[in-house]
Amino acid sequence: MPFNRNQLLHAEYYPASFGGQPDTLYLIKRADKRSRKSVYLKFTLSQLRSIADQMRRGVVQSAEVHIYRRFDGIPLEKVPTAYRPYVVSGPPAPLEIPPELDLPTKPQS
Repeated sequence: MPFNRNQLLHAEYYPASFGGQPDTLYLIKRADKRSRKSVYLKFTLSQLRSIADQMRRGVVQSAEVHIYRRFDGIPLEKVPTAYRPYVVSGPPAPLEIPPELDLPTKPQS
């Protein structure tokens, strides 16, 4: 399953016992809604920064798609100046889907 914000936001902090890295965030969550199985996630600061950047790109692209669709077919002179770059350039490129995360079923240090 591709990573999405829900995997991070619905996880809970899971403090690493022995051997955990101080600069790593350890999380635990259920494998899915109906499962009793847990999966474990761990992220370094650079990984979290990358995830935040991907989420932000998705938010920006959603806004660009919304603006493009809202003014699609309207004569350019009737489109507010601030929105014209999004209408003239055509639809945004497809969003890059982040890679799948490996979600181990046992804690990792």
